[in-house]
Amino acid sequence: MYPECEALVLTKLQSVTDFSSSNTSRGNWGILNSGLSDHYGILKPGAFEREQGAMAMNISNFQVIIQVWQQYVDDGTSLTNLEGHVKNIMAYFDQWRRAGDTTGTIVDAFITGGREAQERWNKDGALVWLSQDLIVTLQEHDVITYAE
Repeated sequence: MYPECEALVLTKLQSVTDFSSSNTSRGNWGILNSGLSDHYGILKPGAFEREQGAMAMNISNFQVIIQVWQQYVDDGTSLTNLEGHVKNIMAYFDQWRRAGDTTGTIVDAFITGGREAQERWNKDGALVWLSQDLIVTLQEHDVITYAE
């Protein structure tokens, strides 16, 4: 189910160059103000679809959104740094097409898309962060025991 998929994505994200447990989280945006890093990866739930497969099997496609955050510095490197982090994340995830699942339920995990980079301003109108969302789609096959 979704929580297990998100946990797999977090573990893989923490293995990407320049990411670790100190600058990644599952739904904790408070780390952005922690000062532990100038870039972060924060996971949040995305959309999902389910369908009945043959022979008592459900097929689920869960999306986990990786929000990649880069602190803005007015020196021309912030966007380049964000792009570098996105590139590194995609390249690493391409190597782990089951996201490290050892149960055999994840049959594919792939970054299927992303959204345009965005600027994040503070209440005083100063540019503080750049961010880009990556969409990881995990396909899960789950055997069902019928109750009737």
